[in-house]
Amino acid sequence: MSGTIQSGRGLRFDAPFSERFEHYTMPVPESGCFIWLGGLDVGGYGQFHHIKGSNIKKMAHRASYEHFVGPIPEGMDLDHLCRVRCCVNPHHLEPVPRKENARRGNTGQNLKRGGKDAKGKAT
Repeated sequence: MSGTIQSGRGLRFDAPFSERFEHYTMPVPESGCFIWLGGLDVGGYGQFHHIKGSNIKKMAHRASYEHFVGPIPEGMDLDHLCRVRCCVNPHHLEPVPRKENARRGNTGQNLKRGGKDAKGKAT
């Protein structure tokens, strides 16, 4: 035994973040979404073990945004512009105040014009 801890899918927990993260995503060309294939919470959001050797989980879309874009501004939520909770494409995430995120979620009015929804339909 090499001493390397293996995940359930055979990926090393000590692999670089990008490799581990990509292992659990599937791109959907029609929509541009990166669908999270790892564990989901009860709300349908991806969960990611982002600290090596730890059972601490982070929401996968937040880990994606922080890694590929930068820190999430204090007091802000990430809104899924695509309306797909298990999408972790950082380009589909927008920092907004919690109240605005809730408003958008209730109305479904957050798709950017000229884009595509999760099914690839023009908006």
